[in-house]
Amino acid sequence: MKKATLFITAFLMAGAMKAQDSVTLDIQLLPSKKYEQASVQNIQMDVEYGGGAQKMDMKISINGEINTKKETNGMIPVVMGTSMSMSMEMEGMPGNSNDVKMDMYGKVKKGEFVPVFDSIVAPDMPSQAKQLALEGVKDMLTKIDYPKKTLKIGETFVQDVPIDMPLGGGAVKINDKITYTLKKVESKKAYFDVVHNISMDGSLADGLSMKGSGNGTGKMVYDIDTKYPVVNNGEMSMDLDMEQGGMPMKMKMVTKVSQTTQVSNSK
Repeated sequence: MKKATLFITAFLMAGAMKAQDSVTLDIQLLPSKKYEQASVQNIQMDVEYGGGAQKMDMKISINGEINTKKETNGMIPVVMGTSMSMSMEMEGMPGNSNDVKMDMYGKVKKGEFVPVFDSIVAPDMPSQAKQLALEGVKDMLTKIDYPKKTLKIGETFVQDVPIDMPLGGGAVKINDKITYTLKKVESKKAYFDVVHNISMDGSLADGLSMKGSGNGTGKMVYDIDTKYPVVNNGEMSMDLDMEQGGMPMKMKMVTKVSQTTQVSNSK
């Protein structure tokens, strides 16, 4: 009897271990949940021009909270509150900082990840800036797409994230090709290695043009129960060639990103 019990136990353990060889990725916003997010970006820039060099450091901290309501007719109301602080220091110049707070209201379709926001509340922002922020977030979110598929250990999926960024009277086009590789599934979490391949091309005001490329690595942790990535970390390096008025400039940029999310039931 004891041998039979041991055999059954070993069989069940083997089955449990086998179940950890794959994960079904199905990222979505669930109803009646609170998503508390903390994100920090540290950006270091080295600029060379006219035989000289200059360093610049930038830090962007974002604390956000996404609250979802009960589903109605296949749609889930969403409120996203964001508090962002940005500081910059440049050699030979005084540092400066800026704080922004805003709440966006919208809905997400049941089973989907990307909400559609239709209104914004930001008392400290001019109306034009609020509209630009709303349109910018809507445009960015439509380009984030995660597949709904089952992955085995070692399998990958690729995400292309194109960004058109208005800047300085012109525009910058950025494309980040992100490859995710499933490394392990443990304690109801799936762990991915992440590789970035980045390209950038842009023309700004006053004849400033730029072209560059870069790469990076990172980690993503997907929580199976809440169907949401709870960790997104990475470090990216980029080399940019710029020119203004016939004067060439070079920039090396290193960006470190850390983002965590805690998911709980909303009150």
